[in-house]
Amino acid sequence: MSVKFMRLTRTLVLVLISLLLLASCNTEQTPGSLSGRVVLEDGASLAGLSITATGENGSTYKALPDAKGNFSFEGMNAGTYTVMFSKPDYKSVTKDSVSVSNGKTADIGTVQLNFVFGYVKGKITDNEGNPLSGATVTIIGTNIRKYSATTDTSGNYSIKTKVGLYKELDAHCNCWSGHFTLGSQLQVSENKTASIATVYQLELTHNFEMYEMKEPTKTATGYRKYRCSTCGLEKTEELAKAGSAKWAGVRVSPYGMLESFGRYPDVDQMTSFAANMESCFEGSIGAYILIVGTVDEDQWSCHLDFPLSKSIDKAYGSEEDNFEEYLTAFDKAGYSVWLQVEPGDANLVELATEVMNRYKNHSCVKGFGIDVEWYKPAGTNGRGTKLSEEPATVNAVLSAVRNINSKYTVFVKHWDQRWLPEAKTGLVFVNDSQGFRTGKDSTALERMCDEFADWAETYAPCPVMFQIGYDADKNRIWGSMENPAKQLGDAILEGCDFGNDVGIIWVDFTLKEAMDAIEAQE
Repeated sequence: MSVKFMRLTRTLVLVLISLLLLASCNTEQTPGSLSGRVVLEDGASLAGLSITATGENGSTYKALPDAKGNFSFEGMNAGTYTVMFSKPDYKSVTKDSVSVSNGKTADIGTVQLNFVFGYVKGKITDNEGNPLSGATVTIIGTNIRKYSATTDTSGNYSIKTKVGLYKELDAHCNCWSGHFTLGSQLQVSENKTASIATVYQLELTHNFEMYEMKEPTKTATGYRKYRCSTCGLEKTEELAKAGSAKWAGVRVSPYGMLESFGRYPDVDQMTSFAANMESCFEGSIGAYILIVGTVDEDQWSCHLDFPLSKSIDKAYGSEEDNFEEYLTAFDKAGYSVWLQVEPGDANLVELATEVMNRYKNHSCVKGFGIDVEWYKPAGTNGRGTKLSEEPATVNAVLSAVRNINSKYTVFVKHWDQRWLPEAKTGLVFVNDSQGFRTGKDSTALERMCDEFADWAETYAPCPVMFQIGYDADKNRIWGSMENPAKQLGDAILEGCDFGNDVGIIWVDFTLKEAMDAIEAQE
């Protein structure tokens, strides 16, 4: 045998061995995998959920879902598996004959676990016993889990819930709502119905807003029409013929409210003041003298509690608006509001234009107000500059205000007639006298009533208002009255029979005392 042949034979043997080894390598298996997604019927947390895949040969694999429910088994031998999904309080789900192949990923799809359930049933009505259909009723469990259903036309509900204990019920429907604690914890069992015997009545929560008003007069009734902004329900409030008081309300200033309440009242409390005053005078309209600009300590500048749209000499504004929320509430209630300034040396026309343009969108706003005591007050011994000597200024302010809204009025306020202009259509005359004393032949109350009657007669037929309730008159006049707002107001009104509209305005310095007394009568 030649050497060449032997070498060739050896080479062929080596090639054959290599081919055999390569064939042996190709027979090794590449593991497969299995993936999918699991969800819970009520979307609850997946914590505690177990997923197990068991092969025909008894091999077992486990997986955990991520936050979105996705799961995956890796490194599985080829074969057929049974996959089980389980979680406490839910019915287990088994997927049989799931096939896994070498080197491939099998997708089991989405699997939903339904909770073990029972039912809760009952009935919902409104606060008059009428069934409420379409109400959403929610039962709340001891572990804060919640399940809901909607009432039928008879107000009945049936809620599919997990088994367990429940302690609270919440329900709402348009403008009715209620939250209730069950008398005792309610046990819900599998495939059973737990009945709530109590028929829960929801309280009315309409958000009525006034959209039309006719003011009463001494010869004709008026009305306010309201519409609920939530459900559209309408109602009408009849207003009696105006009595001696056309308006009944309060003066509002930041310093006065601080003195009386220690803070600026919230919207609901502020709105209640006019309602309380209305209740004292039949046929009256709730009113506010709202001070939006106060004179600064230098007695030259006017500080307005809202941002200015432009620069005004000797006036400055605030970064935030302090009045929008209140005025919106007054709009809804149908009250009347005059926006007053303590002008200092600022230009009255510019102040009036700025204030009224700022709030002209509010239906409650009826006009602009000038506290003459604080008009160019420097060197006047605390009396202010006489508007009686500036008729052109008064006319210019009235014209500026009525160019914005032809129905607006302007009030001028002082305790001395010599400081105010003559009666003129469009003007309202406000008296803020205080400190009345007992005379030789009269009481302090009689002196007050006589002065106010003279005021009404002087400015007839123009409307007049009287600011009352000052501390300076408490001891001599109103401090011992059971309901001072009504009793003092009635005494004043008795002498003001000159045909002009009259307003009774309680000052904020003692407002809490007056409001407490009114509420004590209810």
